[in-house]
Amino acid sequence: MCWLLTNVIDAYNETVSKTAVITGASSGIGNAIAHQLASEGYNLSLNYFGKAEKVEEIVSQFEKYGNEVIVIHSDISTSQGRDAFINHTVDHFSSIDVLVNNAGIYMRTSFSDLSVEAYEKTLGVNLTGALFLTQGFLSSFNENSSIVFMSSINAFVGSDHGVDYNISKAGMIAIARSLAIELAPKVRVNAIAPGSIDTLLISSDTRTRRDERVDEQLIKRLGTPQDVANMVSYLVSNKASFVTGQTFHVNGGKYFS
Repeated sequence: MCWLLTNVIDAYNETVSKTAVITGASSGIGNAIAHQLASEGYNLSLNYFGKAEKVEEIVSQFEKYGNEVIVIHSDISTSQGRDAFINHTVDHFSSIDVLVNNAGIYMRTSFSDLSVEAYEKTLGVNLTGALFLTQGFLSSFNENSSIVFMSSINAFVGSDHGVDYNISKAGMIAIARSLAIELAPKVRVNAIAPGSIDTLLISSDTRTRRDERVDEQLIKRLGTPQDVANMVSYLVSNKASFVTGQTFHVNGGKYFS
């Protein structure tokens, strides 16, 4: 099911000339990325798959920027959901400049309890959804566009209770490297591997576990969604025009590459 709400603040503002597409944009890292790019003048096409009634709430967050914003409620793990998001975006904006594949789920299931259904659901959102959403937008990218895949430190260090998640995040790096080769020079493709970021993903951690996360790092605080949004801002900008096929670690020094 797809819901669409368009907020046209100033369609004739000449400073609003680029369009960014962001999945998983209702909260956490995706929401921070959306705010960061909106503050830089991007029009936005945002996707999420939470409560459908949050559409108006999400759109209202961006009124202050004076950009054009659409929000599509759809499940990108399904072809129907991906098509709905792609079609609404292209119908509204015609072309895009940035795609941030950020949507992800983490079920924290032990390997012994992992079912085929849970595995396929995780990869469906995190990996397959991102891959074929990108494919669906291929003909819509402008010259000098940028794609960012949101991976994870877990792709490098692993973890218990999350083999499906870790596989999906490692796969995103492989996709980024492969597409960097195939889509050059028109589109640059990179990945980001966040570490311990203070989002809902770790909200159930005990105080002891949160302290352990900080102790594992050189920088003694949890990361914020804005830390990741700042990296996205760099990667999609002209400052990174010579950067493609890379994975950037935003982890406070927990892991070196």
